[in-house]
Amino acid sequence: MKASDHARGSKRLGMPAKLYYSIKICNKKGYMGEIGVGVMSKASRRHLIFSAALVAVALALPSMISGPYSTVGTSTGNGVDVERIFTVGTVGLAISTLSPFRHTMADEYMVIFPVYSYLLTPDENAEVVGDLATNWQSSPDGLTWTFEIADNAYFINRTNPYSQEHQVTIDDVIYSYWLIQNYSSNLHFYLPGEIDGYEPTIESMTPIGDYKMELVLSGPYAPFYNAIQSIPIFPQYWWEPRVAAAGDDPGMVDVEDDPEGGFPIGSGPFYYDHDGLSPTETEFVMKRNPTWFQEDVRGWQLNVDQMRLKECTDAGTAWLELKAGTIDFFMEVPPTIFINDLPGTPNVIGCAQNTGYVYEFNLNQMSDELRAQLGGSFNKGTNSQLLQDPVIKEAMAMCVNKSGFISQVLLGLGTVADSLIPDVNPWHYTYGTAPGEIPIPFDTAGAREMLWNDGWKYNAVGVEVPVDSDQCPLYGYFDDVLTPLEFRFTTPQMSEYVTGALLIKTWAAEAGFKLNLEAKSSSEMNSDWYSADYDIWLWNWIFSPVSDPSTDVLSVMTTQEIGTWSDCFWSNSTYDALYNESLVEMDVDLRRGIVNEMQAMLYEDAACQCVAYRDSLYAASLRNWQNYGNLEEHFMLLPDMTPMWLCMRICPTDNWAPVVEVDPCFEGNAGESTAVSATIWDDDPLTDLEYRWFWGDGNSTDWIPGDSGESSHSYSEAGEYTAYVAAREASSSNGYDDYFITSNKTTVIVYDSVVSYDLNLEAGWNLVSIPLLNHSYNASELGLDFLDSVSRWDPTTQMYDKGYLVGVSLPEQDFELEPSWAYWIYSGTAKTLTLYGDEPVGEQVRLITVPPGGGWVQVGLASLQTDFWASDIVDMYSGSVSSISRWNAITHMYDSYLVVTGLFDFQLSPGDGLWAYVEMSGILSYEAS
Repeated sequence: MKASDHARGSKRLGMPAKLYYSIKICNKKGYMGEIGVGVMSKASRRHLIFSAALVAVALALPSMISGPYSTVGTSTGNGVDVERIFTVGTVGLAISTLSPFRHTMADEYMVIFPVYSYLLTPDENAEVVGDLATNWQSSPDGLTWTFEIADNAYFINRTNPYSQEHQVTIDDVIYSYWLIQNYSSNLHFYLPGEIDGYEPTIESMTPIGDYKMELVLSGPYAPFYNAIQSIPIFPQYWWEPRVAAAGDDPGMVDVEDDPEGGFPIGSGPFYYDHDGLSPTETEFVMKRNPTWFQEDVRGWQLNVDQMRLKECTDAGTAWLELKAGTIDFFMEVPPTIFINDLPGTPNVIGCAQNTGYVYEFNLNQMSDELRAQLGGSFNKGTNSQLLQDPVIKEAMAMCVNKSGFISQVLLGLGTVADSLIPDVNPWHYTYGTAPGEIPIPFDTAGAREMLWNDGWKYNAVGVEVPVDSDQCPLYGYFDDVLTPLEFRFTTPQMSEYVTGALLIKTWAAEAGFKLNLEAKSSSEMNSDWYSADYDIWLWNWIFSPVSDPSTDVLSVMTTQEIGTWSDCFWSNSTYDALYNESLVEMDVDLRRGIVNEMQAMLYEDAACQCVAYRDSLYAASLRNWQNYGNLEEHFMLLPDMTPMWLCMRICPTDNWAPVVEVDPCFEGNAGESTAVSATIWDDDPLTDLEYRWFWGDGNSTDWIPGDSGESSHSYSEAGEYTAYVAAREASSSNGYDDYFITSNKTTVIVYDSVVSYDLNLEAGWNLVSIPLLNHSYNASELGLDFLDSVSRWDPTTQMYDKGYLVGVSLPEQDFELEPSWAYWIYSGTAKTLTLYGDEPVGEQVRLITVPPGGGWVQVGLASLQTDFWASDIVDMYSGSVSSISRWNAITHMYDSYLVVTGLFDFQLSPGDGLWAYVEMSGILSYEAS
């Protein structure tokens, strides 16, 4: 999805956590030139996924409220059955398609993608969990994957939402992936294939029964883990005949106009409740899927019966509606309201969250030759060829005061931008980091001088003007014709854009550029996009904090994306080649170098100039709903990221859902009963409660009456399992028959035998070892948080050879922590890792290989003994040891034992890691107990 809400005008959408590729441009099916208007729509672009924040405030509120709830009768219980409606308000609602293959707008994403299930999905903490997949594994090289899916999922039809006529099987998964790989569409970038001139990303998909498959990739593909979180699972029965009828082009299937459908069909948490586009196009209704498979797989349930996406007339009206409780959530709150009006307003909370909203100042790079080659809708557009001149592009970049833009347009709620990858994304590169990189300054006088020296030094009659004149526009000779530096300048009809565009227009005039500003509607901006019919614009993308750097973000600048996601129509073969490398480079550090080079190249070219990363501003009403969670920290809770998690969390003010608290981890032994428990309570003490455990190995309990949360389970194999415990209202609560279900997860670690050790980490870098044996800890299994990291030093190569970044690295980049080794762990906060395994006994041995002449090695001791000293390492090693040091994570300094003098010896604690310099390869051996 692209940034800016999924689309442009109001908001554009950045591609949903995607994949990468690029090919030569050719005029073929699938490009906008042949698809026509409607394939793309930018009213605000943003990136799918995902990949959300507010502070929940508990207030004493009345048990009965007025507002968007409607009483529809009495249920089988003794309470009232109320239609629970959660209304999200926005300004400039832009929805022109219901097709997942043609969407570009953030608003379109909000009504299309929550309908579907995915194999995997990020949870509210941005940690990857199973969605349709109940089990998944990959080979060490990341090429072979197996997936098992739920056997109780059904595609929902709005005309009969309880129907179980069409069950989701592995054939639907295979068809969905095949469709995306083999046809050009706005999802194709996830799985490039033969139509791009490449080997197909997926070499084979083999069903193993109805609910299991093996998938084999044709080669390394770094974005695949991201892709399986973003590719919807489509009903083969519905799409296959329609794609064939449309000439084998899913982008040409009119979902909203289909006589037998008129709505997206999926198996996800919501279903779309209109026949085609909303009749009013001002309110779109999403209803809770009454047969959502997750209730019986993980205990997940939405607490809303309906989520309505409502267009508000303007921001002032939306603010009044929020305060009155007629809308519950306000997206894109203006900075003036957020700063001046929101603080202190009763029953309203707000949050500022950098979710990847990037203002872009684009110079249209469509060449006349490329336009003629593409044809189609591009024949309708024109653009100035002057804007391909490197001097003009750099001078234009020097006319943008990014800090001034943030101060005057965003009232300080933003940061300076230098890349399409936002600064909240771990793949962001800050230009100026590498030697020789000098960021482009804001210098209109310098820009004028640069233009003057390049021949742009005349007035309208060809008379040379002084370099320090106020002539605007400046003129110069282009193709031997006296030509002004005068350009069309478009921006959306929204106050923040118009304000920002007026500033840029003024700054550019100081340099000699005349920008003829025109504010346009979302549909007009999208039409300009489809036909490449503009010179310069100020618009935006939204690329989320968890967007893949290649497929989700940087793909929009590839030649391949001209005709789909590209918006400045720039083409560079070197960039395309780097992009292709970024898709297949599996080493995180090497891939980062490629991605950094691509970002630097885009910055220096100045065709797509990133102005500012805007804080997205939100406000929520506490009149009808509470328990929004910490929206400031958990961006996945924001409704425009993915509404599922917020709608599973929020509670009506007059009847809270049960609360489930569970320890983060339990442990036990394989073949033995592992006891677990949870704390469960409800705001109505008279409510009957039941709970249920989902063990993560395919088994679960029945619903158990009571609130103890106690149960036990015997796992047949050692391993790490994600278990869920759910609690539900089994009777009326606070006078309502809501029968809410709340689910929470925990980790169950199962061993053959168990000993535990608490390894304490300080915030920052820690040098540690694993003092226990036989658990086979991987970097991903230590219990670290998002963006924490683990690195390993290879004494043979004298380089860091492995690194794992939590929440970013792919499964195949995970690695095992071995006994008698030491590792660097970076932790964002101080924390304790509880490790499990066998207590080491007897002799422990590690072979150490270093280059001839010696080298550095990181060592640790697999032992729980506390009487080892640094000096003991000298005797443990068969070769000569020159120095031994330990990193002090509190002082950020090394403690060093001087081997030659015997000074500064220090005692070792279990879990310590050491740096040692050894003169030759040898064997480290010691008695662990």
